Amino acid sequence: MLHSSQSFLSALGARVWRANSEAGESNVQTVRTRFAALDKLLPDGGWPQRTLIELLAPCGVGEMRLLMPILAPLMRAGQTVVWVEPPHIPYPRALSAHGAMLEQLLVVRARDRAQRLWAIEQTLKTGAAAAVVAWLPEDSTHLTSFQALRRLQLAAQAMKRDPGLVFLMRSPAAHATASPAPLRIELAACERGVALDIFKRRGMPAHGLQLELPSLVLRRFEALSEEKSTAEAAEVAEVSEVAEASELANVDAVDCRLSA
Repeated sequence: MLHSSQSFLSALGARVWRANSEAGESNVQTVRTRFAALDKLLPDGGWPQRTLIELLAPCGVGEMRLLMPILAPLMRAGQTVVWVEPPHIPYPRALSAHGAMLEQLLVVRARDRAQRLWAIEQTLKTGAAAAVVAWLPEDSTHLTSFQALRRLQLAAQAMKRDPGLVFLMRSPAAHATASPAPLRIELAACERGVALDIFKRRGMPAHGLQLELPSLVLRRFEALSEEKSTAEAAEVAEVSEVAEASELANVDAVDCRLSA
């Protein structure tokens, strides 16, 4: 009996996940965070798509500087990014410094608790947004219920546009509560930038990661470099099309002379 059980487990091989092992492999699609050290700790190497990602942090610890490296390129690509009830009015000059296209950012205001949860769910269901960042209406005395989070998780799984990123900004008081989100990270300010405690992920938790957040000047330079590269690629493609058309015209001219 023991031998047959061991043979069965051996046949399963890597398909058996062990709780004390690393994250392992899966078929979850992800998007690179633009932080190599963070990608190494996240299952499948990036932010998971079409699922809830919880970031537990007090306001202003660097949470948006952590997210803008992935959100700004989406805006520059013409994708709609939705923010639901941010705690402060977004500052256009700071967003532009990150390389964001302001016309692609939609800010939804919903101060009432029930209305905000409804607005988040409907935003996920409409299929209009490529990424959603939502600040949940909670504090140490009022935390979002598991049932409400489950509704948001189901809505996130049905997102239509790629990459389908959903970030829920939550109170640090929610650390000990249950959540259907497969990825939960607590953020705190540190000397280098921001400290991350990945206390829920596929595999064992990861503690003690500190990320150095680049300055806005560097982000703007990267955005301009990306725009320049895109423009150069488009120019090369246009030149190639013109050269191809010219070559075809020459071939047609030669054919006409031979026929004559």
